[in-house]
Amino acid sequence: MEAEVGGGQVLYLYGVVPSGQPLPASDVVPLQAIPFSTLVALVEPVPASEFSPETLEQRLQSVDWVAPLARKHTAVLEDAMQHGPVFPARLCTLFTSATALTNSLAENEQRFHEALSLLRGRQEWGLKMFCY
Repeated sequence: MEAEVGGGQVLYLYGVVPSGQPLPASDVVPLQAIPFSTLVALVEPVPASEFSPETLEQRLQSVDWVAPLARKHTAVLEDAMQHGPVFPARLCTLFTSATALTNSLAENEQRFHEALSLLRGRQEWGLKMFCY
């Protein structure tokens, strides 16, 4: 699965996993992989017009737009975590090209590996509390 960006699209980064780790088969998004060295970035090509800086700034003010995006982002990461460690990207982490993304992976490869090593074999748990 190699991402092609063009036709007014950008790459939405969900997270980074070690190469060789099984990739999630997401029913939520058309997930693609961009390999670099010993890392793989999990991305989705999205319309640049929907994620331009101006549009994004406005849309991030709307809970109705952010909530489904955040749920989708979380679902992709949870699917990926079923196969091993995942370094999650922040919501709306975007790249203009695969080259820009691989350059970022190259610059931060050691940090990604250190973080993935810390996450290996661990689970994420959440606790929801209600106070009355």
